[in-house]
Amino acid sequence: MPTVLIYSEGQGKADELVPLLSKQKRWEVFTQGAGDSSGQVLPAALAPVDFHFLIYTKKLDKLAMEEIGKIRQRLPFTDFIYYHSFLFNKQYMILAKFKMNACIIGSYRQRYLMELLPGLWEKHWKRIPPNILSCKGKSTSTLANQLITYIENHTLDHCNINDLAAFSGLSHGQLRSKFKNLFNINFRDFKQQLFTHYETRLLVEKKFKPNDVYQLLNYATLANFSRSFRSRHGESWRDFNVGDTDISH
Repeated sequence: MPTVLIYSEGQGKADELVPLLSKQKRWEVFTQGAGDSSGQVLPAALAPVDFHFLIYTKKLDKLAMEEIGKIRQRLPFTDFIYYHSFLFNKQYMILAKFKMNACIIGSYRQRYLMELLPGLWEKHWKRIPPNILSCKGKSTSTLANQLITYIENHTLDHCNINDLAAFSGLSHGQLRSKFKNLFNINFRDFKQQLFTHYETRLLVEKKFKPNDVYQLLNYATLANFSRSFRSRHGESWRDFNVGDTDISH
């Protein structure tokens, strides 16, 4: 289930987008407006939520660009969409440096947005691929769908037995047993395969630096990440196909 954060000034654009996005089955929509969260750039109370998309709707002026830069630092792995009625040509170049995934501009912006989002969600790096976790004919299981949604919608430090058991109201042993029964894989092996998949998507396809990725995957240090990476891939990330090996931010 995709999570969308609408970042706007006032309620105008939020009122335009929330009803539109709410029509999408099982999409979860949050809003952040001027004055919310005591002036914070993003609401700290929503920290466990892993936003898949952020739709920024403010007029692109100097303050907005500074704010976009801060948001990008806070949510570097979130698909970022600029959404507005108008944009000067030179402003497209300004937005490009912030690695926008899309700019939706003009009178038909609502239609363009709704055509774009499903495709972006299908290709989103956080999606769990069927070869790692599928219900094996048990797709009607409410618990199976809830577990998949929980993992895709929360930061990876919450992808553990403690949090999943608490979420599902089960003991650790019950959760492990039900997970194996639902998905034909034990949780430990699933997590190893999932992290292998995420590392490949982020380092190779999206060209993120290891110094960013290890924190996303909830490792305390780059050294801890390196040891775990080698155990999963059979080589160090320096020898892996990550392109530029400069790990600086």
